[in-house]
Amino acid sequence: MKRGQQELPAPTEQFRLRAWREFQKALDPLAQPKPLPRKRYH
Repeated sequence: MKRGQQELPAPTEQFRLRAWREFQKALDPLAQPKPLPRKRYH
């Protein structure tokens, strides 16, 4: 990490779900939204 940069907080589950639904709707507005993919842990 560069000097002076701060690490960003992780997104909340509510934010992730809302963003995922908006993304799915942008891809195909008439389709049923797909479930949110599970978090990947490294």
